[in-house]
Amino acid sequence: MQRKRPVGVTVIAVLILVGSLTVLGASLLPILAVYGGVVLMFWGVSVFGIILSYGMLRGWSWVWYLALALWVLSVLSLFVEEMNPVTLFMGNVSYEHDLAIAVPYMILIVYWLTKGVRRFFKVAKGLSC
Repeated sequence: MQRKRPVGVTVIAVLILVGSLTVLGASLLPILAVYGGVVLMFWGVSVFGIILSYGMLRGWSWVWYLALALWVLSVLSLFVEEMNPVTLFMGNVSYEHDLAIAVPYMILIVYWLTKGVRRFFKVAKGLSC
């Protein structure tokens, strides 16, 4: 029996795929040819994103865990960055910017923990929102 993929998973996977292909296309710009390391990094990020989006579309369980971990680390890194003593001392703390980035990640995390998404990826039943 075929598992039904949630629409949100498809949307997220397609957005990641489009972003990855855009980065791959940007890596082919002649101006970046001077910086070989940057081009290799772009290719690595692109291939990683393509594999991640394909895994999301296929429902691979390790992709569910990897995406969740990356999104949680992204949110945490925003707030750890603000705890830098130099930033605090200088008064350059910009919570509005951090919230503008963190809120979409938090929405993704909450969605990722819903029953339908977890069922599609066949992951632990103990995790829920």
